[in-house]
Amino acid sequence: MDGLFLEILNLSLYGSFAIVAVLILRFLLKKSPKSISYGLWLVVFLALILPVRIKTSYSPMPVGVESFRQEKLYQAVPQVESGISLVDDFVAERTPVRKLGEEVFPMERMVEGASVVWFAGTVILLGYGMISSWKLRKKLKNGEKLEPNVYQVEGLPTAFVMGLPPCIYLPADLTEEEREYVLCHERIHIKRHDMRMKQGAFVILCLHWFNPLVWLAFRCMEADMESSCDEKVLEKMGTDIKKGYSLSLVRLSAEERWFGTPLAFGEKPIKTRVKHILQYKKPVSVVAGLAVVAAVAVGCAIWSAPEKVDDSNDIARMEEEKIVSMVESQGSHIIDREVMQATQHACVDGLLGEGIAVEVWSGECQYQLDSDKPLQLPEGVTQEGDYLYLKSEKYAFGAMSMPEPDESGVAEFSYTEEQAALFGVCFGSLRFYEQTMPQEEMGTMVRALLEEKGYLTPETYPGNHIIVDVSLHQQKGYSDQRLLLSQPVKQGDGGIWCVERWSDELGHLYYNYVSGAEEDAYYAEQQAQCDEGHKVGLLNPEDVAMTFLRDEMGLWSVTTDDIVVREGTLEDFYGDMSSKQFGYILELDFENEWLRLNEAQWYTEENRERLAQVHLDPNMEMPNGYYIRTWENDRTMDMGKRPEILVVEFTENGVEQKELKSWKELQKHLEEEGGYLPFWITSENGVVTKVEEQYVP
Repeated sequence: MDGLFLEILNLSLYGSFAIVAVLILRFLLKKSPKSISYGLWLVVFLALILPVRIKTSYSPMPVGVESFRQEKLYQAVPQVESGISLVDDFVAERTPVRKLGEEVFPMERMVEGASVVWFAGTVILLGYGMISSWKLRKKLKNGEKLEPNVYQVEGLPTAFVMGLPPCIYLPADLTEEEREYVLCHERIHIKRHDMRMKQGAFVILCLHWFNPLVWLAFRCMEADMESSCDEKVLEKMGTDIKKGYSLSLVRLSAEERWFGTPLAFGEKPIKTRVKHILQYKKPVSVVAGLAVVAAVAVGCAIWSAPEKVDDSNDIARMEEEKIVSMVESQGSHIIDREVMQATQHACVDGLLGEGIAVEVWSGECQYQLDSDKPLQLPEGVTQEGDYLYLKSEKYAFGAMSMPEPDESGVAEFSYTEEQAALFGVCFGSLRFYEQTMPQEEMGTMVRALLEEKGYLTPETYPGNHIIVDVSLHQQKGYSDQRLLLSQPVKQGDGGIWCVERWSDELGHLYYNYVSGAEEDAYYAEQQAQCDEGHKVGLLNPEDVAMTFLRDEMGLWSVTTDDIVVREGTLEDFYGDMSSKQFGYILELDFENEWLRLNEAQWYTEENRERLAQVHLDPNMEMPNGYYIRTWENDRTMDMGKRPEILVVEFTENGVEQKELKSWKELQKHLEEEGGYLPFWITSENGVVTKVEEQYVP
C-alpha cells in the first residue's frame, strides 16, 4: 500500500501544477465557450490517475511523476524532487534520522502511517458517496413514468439524471415551460455522458482527497460542466429563453449538495450560471478558435514531463550544481559539457551486502558558455574564454551492483530495493590529500560515511560489546576517551576482543583499522592462534584496551585505575561524553564563545605513585600537600550558555566558595586576581557545564 500511496502522491503533485495552469487559462478564457475549460478539466482528472507522460526536454511542467520514490525517501537523508525547493529542503533537513537499533528509516514509518490515513480517508469518502446514492434511490422507487427513461417524483426539490441506463427524474410541480427546459438540459448531459464523467471524477477525488487543489478542480469542473450544458440549451432553443430558463434555474436550485451522485438541473453555483446565461453571446469564431488552440497547448503540456537525465555514471555532473546557478545569475548559460577525465580510486566490497560495491571517483569537466564574458567564479572553477573547467578535488561515492549468474549461467542483477537506492548516488566527499591513503583505510572511511548517512548500523562487528571509559585526568566517572570493543570472529567466552572504534570528549568518532591486511583475515588468524593457546591476552577486554591506549594512542601514563571496563550497547557507546580537566584559564573569547585552557595536572599525597609514570620524582617534597605540573598544551572549549561557575573567596571565616552568575563576572574575577588561576573544567560533549577554581594554599 505504501507504493500505491506514493504513486498517488506523485500524481497529485504533478496534477497540482496542471490544475494551476488550467485555472489560469480558465480565467483568461472566461468569455470563451465553457466546453473548452470543461474539456481541460477532463484532461486534468485523467492525468491524476494515469502515470504515463511524454518525456521531453522542453516540458513546461517543473516535475515529472516520480518526485516521491521509495529508493530516495527511504534513506538517511530523504530526497524528493517536488519542483519546490522549500519542500525538498524541508524533507532533507527536518526528517528525523534513524536511531541506533532501528531497522527502518523514520521516513518509511511516516509513509506507512500516511498511507494508512490516506486509505482510510478514501474508503470513508467512497462509502459516503455510495450510501448517499443508495438513500436517494430509495426515494425514487415510487416515481411515475412519463415517457421512456423519464420519471416524475413527488417531493423532489429539483430535476436530475441518475442510474444505468441514465434516467431523468423530475419534480411533480413543473410547468410545461420548465419541463421543456429541464428535459433539454438533462438530455444534453446524457448525450455527452456527463454523468459518467462526474462519477469518474468523484472516484479520482476520493483518491486525492488530501489535496485541496483537487477539490477546487472538482468544483470548477462541475461548474464548467453545467455552464457548458446551459450554453448548449441556449444554442438549441434560442437565446430568447434566457429569462425563463434563468428563472427555472433559480426556482429549482438544489438545496442539498449531491455529493458524488446525480447531475442536478439546479446544480450550484446558481448565481454564476444565471449571470453567464444572461450575458451569453454566440462566440466569435476567431476567438473560439484561439481558445481552442490555447486549450490544446495546455492539454499537451499537461501530458508532457521533463526528461530525466541519467547521470548515475557521471560523477562530474554531481559537481555541476555548484556553478549552473552562479553562471545564469551573471547572464550566461552553459550550452555544452564534456567529461575530460574520470578516475576510480577505490572499490570497497561487502559493506552494503553481497555483490554490492562502493566506488570512489574523482573527475574533471569542461563547460562551454554562450559567451566569453568574464565571470566571478567560486574556488575550483577556472575560465578560459568561453570555457569553464571544474576539477573535482573531492571524491564522490557511488554504489554499483555485481551480477550474479543464475542456474543457467546467465548473469542477473540481484539486490534489495534499499541497495538499489544507492546505485549512482553521491554520498559525500573526502579531502584531496586522502587520495593516497591505503585501500584498507579507504574502506574504513567509506564505512564511516555510510554509517553517517544511515545506510549501515554504526558498528563494524555486531554482537557482544565492551565499553571502556578512559579518564586522562585521574577523574573517575568521566570519559576523555571512550573505546568500543567487539568480538570480530566468534561470540562468547572463547572469542577474542578488538577495539573497533573510539571517541574523544567532544564526541568525535575515530575508527581502528588493520594496516596492510584484510581485517577479517587478520582477526581470523588472531583467533586461530588464541585457540591454540597463544595470545590469550586477546580474551581479556581490559588487556586489549590497555594495549591499544599505549601502543596505538601513545597514552603511556594511563593505568588500569584510569579506565572503567563494562559491558554495554551501542547506545552506551554513543551516549554523552563527560570530561573533567585541570588547567589555567588563559582567555575568555566572548565573540567566538570559547574558553582557552592551558592544561595541567594536579597531584597530591593521595596519588604520589603516579608521579613516576609522568617522569617526575616520586619522592619530591610537597610542603603544601600538592604539586601542579604544567606544559605547553593549550586547548579551546565551547563556553556554553549557563555553566555553574565557582570561585575561591577569602572571608573573615576563612576560604569559601562563591558562585558567579555569568562569564563576565568570571572575567572580572580573573582580572582582579591577576589572571592566572587554576580551575577544574567539567564539560559535556565539549561544552563547558561547570567551572570550579582550585584553592591553592
